[in-house]
Parts: sequence; structure tokens; C-alpha cells
Amino acid sequence: MDLSASIKKLNRKYVMIKIEHLKVWTKEEKSWWRRKPTKPEVIIVNDVSASIKTGEFVAVIGPSGAGKTTFLVSLAGKCTLPNSGTVTVNGTDIKKVQRGLIEIVPQFDVFMDSITVKEHLLFMTEMKLGSVKKSSHRQTLAKLLKELKLTMLQYSPISSLSGGERRLLSLATSLLSSPQIIICDEPTTGLDSYNAALVIGVLKQLAVSGRTVICSVHQPSSDLFKEFNSIALMSEGRMVFHGSQGECKKLFEKFNLRCPKNYNPAEFYIKAVSEASNDYASALENYCDQSDECDESSFVAARTHRHLQT
Repeated sequence: MDLSASIKKLNRKYVMIKIEHLKVWTKEEKSWWRRKPTKPEVIIVNDVSASIKTGEFVAVIGPSGAGKTTFLVSLAGKCTLPNSGTVTVNGTDIKKVQRGLIEIVPQFDVFMDSITVKEHLLFMTEMKLGSVKKSSHRQTLAKLLKELKLTMLQYSPISSLSGGERRLLSLATSLLSSPQIIICDEPTTGLDSYNAALVIGVLKQLAVSGRTVICSVHQPSSDLFKEFNSIALMSEGRMVFHGSQGECKKLFEKFNLRCPKNYNPAEFYIKAVSEASNDYASALENYCDQSDECDESSFVAARTHRHLQT
């Protein structure tokens, strides 16, 4: 029995995504009539190692250009750039995992606006699962509509949906194959606070139900950020921190980096690893000089030191 079949048989039991020394880069480009390269090699994801378990609702955050999207694409086994390292699910290489176990929810929604929500999902069910005449497929569709709060909208044309409702329809399309791992690239981008909360609430419930949900989020509000039970903080292609919100808070407080009251923690962490102050730099470097347990943190100090010298 293959990995995907065993997972479905166990009704979404324990699954582990393991990333070891993942590195992704762009190739150096050279002009045929010049000796110097026209475009140098650029490292996008740099030696990232982490483990993500069933039930984690991960917020991948970091400054622009930190490598978040490339990291997510690599987790799904879809990266076409040169890369090294490994990504496995329960010991199986990500590229050998059966189709449908992992689904990516794209950042931008593309639909045929003239058809209804149900017509779209029936068509996608036919494409992904085969005949929609099977009762099991129709049951899956009905369950999805209810789970994603789309039942009342199933006969509405897609053109009439709000931004949040369109994003939920995109998510429903990805969930037709009953994936265990759901990867979302900035699912709240372009949404107002109500629709963003609606989408994050649904994703959280999917994680609570036993799936693994990994999202890159750009400038999440404090209310949205607290819904995630795990943080992956990236900067300059490296994974600066991965763990719970409580662990992240403790780590930064070791450097005297305390998030002010009523300040957005996500914004605070991103700012700390991108444009730290002199006080931050001193605290980070002093801690790393005195501690042997700061593999991720030493990068923060080095990054800060370089920033202050430029």
C-alpha cells in the first residue's frame, strides 16, 4: 500500500513533512558575446531545515523577498528552479507522493464568472475525481459546500461573489481530492478584514480536523496572526525561526526584543529581522556570544550586523 492510500485509510492520522538543507537558486546567465555574467546566481532559499506535523496551522512570514513563495512551491514538489536538499512526507520524497495528497491554493483566483458555484465544483469534480454520478463524489461536494460556508451560494453566479467567497471557492476546488496537506500562498491578500477573517477561520478548522495547513501571509493583523499555532519566520532565504508563538516570543525576549503592548507581533518579528536598531543588534550579538544554543538566532545577529554596516 502506498503512502497516500495508507493515510486515507487511517483517516488523516499522523503525517510529518521533513525539510532537510533545502536550497533553491537561480542560474547564472551569461551573454554569448561577453565574458562577464549578465545575471549573477541568486540564492532564494538557503539551507532550510524544519519539520511540520499534522494539525499545524503554519504562518510563513518575513520581509518581501525572503523566499516565502519559493519555499511553499518547494514544499509541494513543484519547484522548477535548480535546488538541492530533500523534502519528504513520512519518509517518501515529495515528488513521489501520490497526486492529490498535497494541494496548493493559488494566490489569484481564476474562474469562469458566468457559471454558478455548484456548476464550477461539479466540473472540477469531474476533472479531478471522475464521474460526478458516483454518490461518494456528490457527498464530498455537499460536505465541502457546508464546511466552507458555500451552501447558500451554490446557485449564485461566480461573478456575484465577494473576494472572500471567491477565495473560499478556490479552496473548495483544492479540497475536492481530500488532501492531507494544504499550502496557501497569501490567502488573505486583497481581502477586507471580514473576508480575511472568514478565510483564516475556515483554514484553521481544516487544521483542527487533522490536516496540515501552511500559509504565507503578508502583514497579517494581530487578530488573524493569533489564529495560527505555528510560525515560520524567514529572512534572506533562511528559516530564522519555526515553532509556536509562545516559543517565538521567548526567543526574542532573550535578546531583549520585547513586543510592545498593543503592537502587532507579526510586524514586530518581521521588523526585527529586517531593519533592527543598534540596541537590537547589541542584544542579539551579546546573546550569541554567550550561548551555544542559537543556530537560528545567530543568523538574526549576523543579518542585523550587516544591515548596520551598510
